[in-house]
Amino acid sequence: MTGENLAIKRAVRDRETEIRNLTDKLAAARENNRFAHRRLADLEARVVDVQP
Repeated sequence: MTGENLAIKRAVRDRETEIRNLTDKLAAARENNRFAHRRLADLEARVVDVQP
């Protein structure tokens, strides 16, 4: 029983670490997406300004 309890606690700790890592990756991906969106908007504005 004690061994199973330790195994479960270890599994929970592993899942929590995995969730934390995935949350960090998601936040980074969202920031990259915001940056790309701003860059695209800037480029579109430049193209509009250049066209007669």
